[in-house]
Amino acid sequence: MTPPVAIDARDLTRRFGSFVAVDHITFDVRAGEVFGFLGANGAGKTTAIKMLVGLLAPTEGQAHVAGFDIRTSATTSSATSAT
Repeated sequence: MTPPVAIDARDLTRRFGSFVAVDHITFDVRAGEVFGFLGANGAGKTTAIKMLVGLLAPTEGQAHVAGFDIRTSATTSSATSAT
């Protein structure tokens, strides 16, 4: 039996003005799976995590974490912040 998907990200993108911090990332993480982000400084790892936990709203794309849509579950006060 295949475990359910815990994180589902599709074309997740975040822009700050003309700067693209995260550029159309797509991935799935199944329940119980170990998953890591690897990349150079400035590659967008922290920005991607901030979107997944609801601290930043994505500019484009969609994601679900434990069944929650990150676009509708993002915190209102910080979802439009540029930090």
